[in-house]
Amino acid sequence: MRSQPVIVGDTIFLAATDAGRLYALDTNTGCVKWHYVSDMTLRSSLTFADATEKSPAAIIMGDAAGNVHAVEAKTGRKLWVTDVKLNHLNRITGASVVHDGKVFAPVSVIESNFPPDDAYECCKGQGAVTALDLATGKV
Repeated sequence: MRSQPVIVGDTIFLAATDAGRLYALDTNTGCVKWHYVSDMTLRSSLTFADATEKSPAAIIMGDAAGNVHAVEAKTGRKLWVTDVKLNHLNRITGASVVHDGKVFAPVSVIESNFPPDDAYECCKGQGAVTALDLATGKV
């Protein structure tokens, strides 16, 4: 696990990040309420977003391919997945912040993995913050 769980009411949400799975467990019984399967390794901490007029309550998370995922908190249904990376060096490793109907997603860079490669030209990547619509996932 790379992230802390989120507890809302009688549900604990936790990500088995390397397996690309998000679980909702009942806090009283430990039973699985639902699980979501991502096509990619999950990398960020989880964020809970309260329901709005346009969007149900959701869990927001990022993956190793630079995508932000929104999953309906009650059912585990995928609401949207949006690619926010600037280039192939970007990942989502930090938790998103939700405010006023927007998801602010931090985009990080993985260039620290490449220094052992003498052929790698340093410092091509950059980080960013991307704002997404909570209801649609549009940038």
